[in-house]
Amino acid sequence: MSNRKIPFGYQMAMGKIEIAASEAALVQEIFDRYVLGASYKELTDMLKKQQITYQPDKLWNKNMVARMLEDRRYIGEKGFPAVIEKETFHRADEKRGLKRCPVPKTAVQKVLHRLCEGTVTADTEPQVLALLNKLAENPERIRPQQTLSDAGGQVAEIQQKLSAVMEQQSVDEAAANRLIMQIAAAQYESLNSSEYETERLQRRFGGMVPMSELDAEVLRASVSAVHIRRGKVSLTLKNRQVIEMR
Repeated sequence: MSNRKIPFGYQMAMGKIEIAASEAALVQEIFDRYVLGASYKELTDMLKKQQITYQPDKLWNKNMVARMLEDRRYIGEKGFPAVIEKETFHRADEKRGLKRCPVPKTAVQKVLHRLCEGTVTADTEPQVLALLNKLAENPERIRPQQTLSDAGGQVAEIQQKLSAVMEQQSVDEAAANRLIMQIAAAQYESLNSSEYETERLQRRFGGMVPMSELDAEVLRASVSAVHIRRGKVSLTLKNRQVIEMR
């Protein structure tokens, strides 16, 4: 099995290192996608679907992607012509640095990592702080979530049973009535929980001064999940309400 003698994206011509246009375009795409949030796996899957190979006898893998993202020759070092801009390389390097960060030690960081759906970055904590401070400034934004989905899978399961009863040739009215009452009870219980949590959150934030730094206990007591999409943070509160920056 052969090894590449020069990095992917370059070729030798008359004894001189030159840019290989099609490969270089793919290198640029890899860096751009990574900076925008793509993972090594997502990049590898993308590379496997296109026609350009890393080398004829090797399939694309995450190690190849990782080596490319840390290769400084792509910005013109060691006599190689530049393929990508230094700013793009440095942004990719910063992202890789975040992945190498040690396990968080502070109480806030531990709670954030437990609640987060997505990669926690240096921008996550200040965005969460800003969202919670908005509630402290305007607690009436906190409202109960009165939707059928609040009852979750329990209602759906009971509704399936009710449908089965109603489809029978001889409908068991007593059983149907019991199931209808169970659906109503589940929905009421869910709504009641949302109202309770809403009132509790309104009391907490109504008497709170905006924080200068994020408090782990406030975060733990008020937030069920932290969502990160393309660098933007939104929160699911304990009453199932989702809040985000407008």
